[in-house]
Amino acid sequence: RKIELKYGALHNKKKGIIIGHHGLKEEHKVAVQITKDMTIGEILRINEGLAPVLMAGGMHCVGCPSSQMETLEEAAMVHGIELEVLLARLNAFLEAMEK
Repeated sequence: RKIELKYGALHNKKKGIIIGHHGLKEEHKVAVQITKDMTIGEILRINEGLAPVLMAGGMHCVGCPSSQMETLEEAAMVHGIELEVLLARLNAFLEAMEK
């Protein structure tokens, strides 16, 4: 995956998503949205505060080496976690942090 600096934000070209908004003026910030295709590692790089949300949802593998390669969808399936519920909690946390 190639990650480059674009408009002051980290932009993942492969997925076409903004994963941060460092250095942008307030009116140019893009809301971050967690998706099922993100790896656990990517999610934690967006905001380390998401680790307790993942762990509370039953995903205790946040420090596991496979978390750098496993998508949220794959990890949820392996751990028997409802993906949509976990996604809603993760994105609600990020939304609350933006306010």
